[in-house]
Amino acid sequence: MRGSAFHTPCRIYLADLANTYYGVSPGTIPLAVGYLAAYLKKKYGGRVEITLFRSLRPLLEAAKQAAPDIAGFSIYAWNPRLTNLATRLMKQISPRTLTVAGGPAVELVESMNHEYLSRNPHMDFLVWHEGEIAFSNIVGSFLEHGEIGKVKQQLVEGGCFLQDGQLVSGRRLPLITPLEQHVPSPYLSGLFDDLLMDGELMPIIQTTRGCPYGCTFCVSGQPVYNKLRSFDVARVEDEILYVKQHATNRSIRFTDDNFGLLKRDVEIARFVRELYDKERYPAGLKIYYGKLISDRIKECALILRPLLPLCMSFQSLTPEVLQEIERPNNARDQFEEARRWARKNDVVVATELIFGLPRETYDSWVKSLDGVVELRVDSVFPTGLFLLEGARLNTKESREKYGFKTKFCIGADGITQFDDIVGVECEEFVVETKWMKEEEFYKLNQLRLFALWFIGYGFFKEILYHSVTSGITLSELFTEVVNNPSRYPVFYGLLDRFEKDTRATFFETREDVDRYVAALIREGKKVEVTRLATVYVGRMIMSKGDVLGELKEVILTLRRRQAAEIDRGFEQITEMLCDLSKDLLVPLGVDVEEIVERRIPYDLVQWRRDDYQLPLSHYAVRAPIELHLVMNNFVQTRMTNAIIGKMGDDNLKMQYYLRNTNSSNIRRQIVYAGDSQRSREMHLLNLEGFADAAHYVQAEDFPS
Repeated sequence: MRGSAFHTPCRIYLADLANTYYGVSPGTIPLAVGYLAAYLKKKYGGRVEITLFRSLRPLLEAAKQAAPDIAGFSIYAWNPRLTNLATRLMKQISPRTLTVAGGPAVELVESMNHEYLSRNPHMDFLVWHEGEIAFSNIVGSFLEHGEIGKVKQQLVEGGCFLQDGQLVSGRRLPLITPLEQHVPSPYLSGLFDDLLMDGELMPIIQTTRGCPYGCTFCVSGQPVYNKLRSFDVARVEDEILYVKQHATNRSIRFTDDNFGLLKRDVEIARFVRELYDKERYPAGLKIYYGKLISDRIKECALILRPLLPLCMSFQSLTPEVLQEIERPNNARDQFEEARRWARKNDVVVATELIFGLPRETYDSWVKSLDGVVELRVDSVFPTGLFLLEGARLNTKESREKYGFKTKFCIGADGITQFDDIVGVECEEFVVETKWMKEEEFYKLNQLRLFALWFIGYGFFKEILYHSVTSGITLSELFTEVVNNPSRYPVFYGLLDRFEKDTRATFFETREDVDRYVAALIREGKKVEVTRLATVYVGRMIMSKGDVLGELKEVILTLRRRQAAEIDRGFEQITEMLCDLSKDLLVPLGVDVEEIVERRIPYDLVQWRRDDYQLPLSHYAVRAPIELHLVMNNFVQTRMTNAIIGKMGDDNLKMQYYLRNTNSSNIRRQIVYAGDSQRSREMHLLNLEGFADAAHYVQAEDFPS
């Protein structure tokens, strides 16, 4: 190890580690460590030599070749245990390497910091909040003193460490402002040039830091992050153009917690749309819109309509739940106005719901789900509550207050395995609270899958709204299926196996998860795809003929309970919609037709524009209408199908497709035949860009 006076630059390795067993996950550029590197290079220049890493194996190989003086890690929900594994292995290679971690998953409660550092003695320092200044303080102290022990003789502003079993904390640092003057762009600095060549990594761009809301289940809900601070619009635009020129992956994700909140966001949205119209870039876009829908957010959604839906996240419709988790929501009349606006402007609307939140009962969540469907959204994505490190619900006080009982499962794509090294990430799900029993959790999880089929991915959306306009709710369809397994063997069989598989992959402790994975690997078995719901979406699609046949019988059975006789018109509409749904689903991993033509004796387009408020029988026409079934973003569809066509595993194909496709583009949309030419012109391929994007992934990048 070098002494206090460096004759060569201080070698620093920075890693935001992704798991790699199923392909790189998350498949994004490690923006946070890029910011750290850019800040350090600005402050220390040639005194530091920095290398960035996204996965564990290259990090360890580099350390064996040339051990770093300092190894810094960003911890997020997807990598806390992988980071712990990395620091332990790093210390085995080089005991004198100083290790530091920061990021959203670092708890802000000092007693939890003490517990973490005691459990992980290979981690030397933790930093709170934004890491640029705090981490640079540690680097500066190391540059001066050259040894871990001497650095620990100083108080480190913005961070903490253990000394003789006691936590030593420096003062908390204020948030960085103005961002533009302090934090250079890692893209424009060229720090990501090598990583941008990796087609598995989607560029992510931050335009604004901070969230003004205080949701207790989210790491961004900590009060310290409430202040909004933005990078200059010109810099954001330059970054977008830079990644367009240098990135193999042709999609972009914005990391903002509430895009559309600020006036400047409209300007950025216009820039992206103009670029898309001229050059078909980006091929895909991921954005989190603001929690409360405003005219500004609607303007952004209209501008970016071809690229993504307008997501109005509810999480719950139960007032006492929203109050307890400090979640802001639009009032119902505001939401309905926004939805009517979206329908009029052909903007797809999506929302999210979480079961297991404090004060949410089984019945209240089912009511929330049916209530959201009643609002006629295009997509509803339900999920169970899992506890995020760094969020307020993760504290000991919250766990006791709400009576949380939790179980652990493998985190989404959360495995790294090579040589004799195995890393397993875990997610901690709340399976019981003071208001929800564990058995109710598993039943709600089944209902979640059922909802994903119908209205999450929208495969049976028209069938659902046909039922709803006849007084049949989504939860009633679900209850009919689960209460009559012999009558609906395919439908029920999928739900039943999903529940059994869920129970089989939930464990009491993280160590139980480790043993489960280790046993499979030791026996030479493949660890199946961890996003279980996507597996069963795929199995439903493979059984779609039988499922739709049974679904028709479910609807007609419930209709008969309403009336002694079913009119022939209702039955014909049910049959027609079930048949139509087969064409709305897109085959995976193969070339697909841009347009599927159908002639239908009902005006399905106007029905949708009228929010599915009336029965479809009101939209009967004298002569069948020529309708086209089209993809909302055909560029993204072809790019994604070209990638998954190289994969040998059907479960992995479905997982990749659902993760990397916007909800507005999961299935075909129904348009008038005369409107499809406009769609075709909108989605003409930029052939050169598509060729790069479609062929960057090799078959060996994925497990067979």
